[in-house]
Amino acid sequence: MISRLQADVESKIQSNEQMQVDGRLCKVRNDIGGWLDLSHNQLKGELPKSIHFGNVLTAWINLGFNRLEGSFPLWSNVSNPSVRNNLLTGSIPLDINREMQILKRLDLSRSLLNGTIPPSMSEMKNFSFLDLSNNNLSGEIPSNWEGLEELMVKDLSNNSLSGGIPASFCSLPSLVWLKLSKNDLSGELFVALQNCTALLALEIDSLEPYR
Repeated sequence: MISRLQADVESKIQSNEQMQVDGRLCKVRNDIGGWLDLSHNQLKGELPKSIHFGNVLTAWINLGFNRLEGSFPLWSNVSNPSVRNNLLTGSIPLDINREMQILKRLDLSRSLLNGTIPPSMSEMKNFSFLDLSNNNLSGEIPSNWEGLEELMVKDLSNNSLSGGIPASFCSLPSLVWLKLSKNDLSGELFVALQNCTALLALEIDSLEPYR
């Protein structure tokens, strides 16, 4: 099954055709270019621990809208992974900043992830897009986001996050889209976001007062 799937994938990549495949996704290797789109298929099983793109140092990969399970692996050579709308479980690795240093965009939305948002995510200087919405994340949002000057979009909606909104959000010069709705956040909205002058879109529920 895997050899047939691999041959089909390689053939479609070379001809730039659309495809729909099913089966299990194990070891992924692509020597053609630094991108791979296998979204909107019936792929199942666990995500591969590594992805190889020949001599390409950074890669885009889209595995969204499948039935992939297990935890999110730390792909050190992937800068733009999208694994949205799958069945991922477990927590986001605490050392994601060290193992995925070239990460620019991360979409893990619409899955079954739990645990907290690792504080190390606020140290990832190349971030421009972060979507962790529609999971089971809990705990407080990490507080120190000041260094993420490229971050434009941040969606943490539809989780079970608690605590206040970090004031450091408003120190992000590029942040134009912020979604925090459907959580258990508390505090004063005006105080938290009064200096967010760059925002073009904000989605948030009314906050519970601090007790």
